[in-house]
Amino acid sequence: MFSKRSLEGEILIDHAASPGVTPDEVGTFSEVAVGKGGLYESAINTCGHCSCMVVLNPKRTRDRGWCSHCDRYLCDACAYQLHLTLTCKNVKHRMEEILNAIEKHGPNPLLIPNEL
Repeated sequence: MFSKRSLEGEILIDHAASPGVTPDEVGTFSEVAVGKGGLYESAINTCGHCSCMVVLNPKRTRDRGWCSHCDRYLCDACAYQLHLTLTCKNVKHRMEEILNAIEKHGPNPLLIPNEL
C-alpha cells in the first residue's frame, strides 16, 4: 500500500566533534543551525516539481504542499505556483520544455526563455 511517508528520507547533522555553526553563519541558506556538540535529525522530502530537498519541520502547523496531478509533495515556492496557475509542472515537464527550447534556439542558455 502506497503511503506519503514512504517518500521521505532522513537528514542527520552531527556536530559532536566539531565547532558547529551559528544562525548568523548559516544565514538564509538554511533554517537549521546546529551548534557545538549538537545533533539534528529530521525527515526530508524532495519537491515533486523542482527536486529541491525540503527538511520537514515537526513544529509546522500548516499543511505541506501536495500536487494531486503528480501525487508528490511540493516545496512552499512550488505549492504557491501551483496555487496560482493550477498547472502541474514537474521535473519531467520542465526538462522537456528546456530540451525543446534548446532544439528551437540552439544550445546557448541565454536564448532560453526565463519562464522555464
